[in-house]
Amino acid sequence: MSGKNGDIDWEALERELFESAGIEIDRRRARGIRTEADRIVSMILDAGMPRIDIEIAIRSFRSRVLEEFPGREELFDALYRGRFRRIWEQFRQVEGELFEDGT
Repeated sequence: MSGKNGDIDWEALERELFESAGIEIDRRRARGIRTEADRIVSMILDAGMPRIDIEIAIRSFRSRVLEEFPGREELFDALYRGRFRRIWEQFRQVEGELFEDGT
């Protein structure tokens, strides 16, 4: 899904993935999840933010999402972990891999 200027429309992609997985999500919860994902993206873009803090934030975010949507690890990994890794690779690859331990 592309938005303006060819950028990915994350909100539309998120909505489509949740719907395809049969997950009903209200706007307030969706906004909270999206806000947290955007905060992590901002952390990645902040060159002064240590990788360990970003990895901790991602793990905490993953736990929160999986508490709300048990058994949907593949959805989290497809939507959010993939997004975080792509942004990391684009802006901070010189610092090594995000989650070098394979998690």
